Amino acid sequence: MENRVLKVKEDLNLSGGINFKKGTEIEIVQNVIYMQGFPLPMEYQHMVMQIINSNEKSFEDVTRSW
Repeated sequence: MENRVLKVKEDLNLSGGINFKKGTEIEIVQNVIYMQGFPLPMEYQHMVMQIINSNEKSFEDVTRSW
């Protein structure tokens, strides 16, 4: 996946107690997912990538060009 910045459009509540709040930014840099400026632990990387890929309409691409 290319480097992107995604913003959660609406609160997203998934099974297993996983929640993303509206407005949360998720950065994907060199296939590593960051939230609040910190990389997610390795054990969550694949799962969150699957959530993003299966719920694409719940995220807005807000990638900036500098």
